Amino acid sequence: MAMHYDIAAKVLLEKCREEILRRLLGLSVAESSLVQELPQATLPRMLVARRRDILIESAAYDIIKQEGLQQGLQQGLQEGLQQGKIQEAQDAILDNLEARFEVAPESVAAQIRGIEDLRILKALRRSSVKAASLAEFEELLGQSNF
Repeated sequence: MAMHYDIAAKVLLEKCREEILRRLLGLSVAESSLVQELPQATLPRMLVARRRDILIESAAYDIIKQEGLQQGLQQGLQEGLQQGKIQEAQDAILDNLEARFEVAPESVAAQIRGIEDLRILKALRRSSVKAASLAEFEELLGQSNF
């Protein structure tokens, strides 16, 4: 009885080997002897290239590709919105300074344009409204916590 199991196991293993060769490398059993003669590093590259071909041909590839594009678009949109909020906050500070003091010096504008932390920009926006003078605002701007 054990002999029947050994034969069945050998047949099953051979069928699995044939299927792996056919699906992963596109090789017939007769061509598989070529695989044994390849350098060690060549077989993994062949497997990866063949798996890539199989993946590209599958419907799953289109779904994964679409999901990746969707994710990239979403991430780009989020980054664009964040950048827009930063620019809006910077513009609001400069507008406040120009409205209150009739000028926003280029040095101040350059410092504000260099700040991309919304928390800091929010605090500076409030300071641009509360500061008694442009000099007081510049002093606040120059402090280390800004």
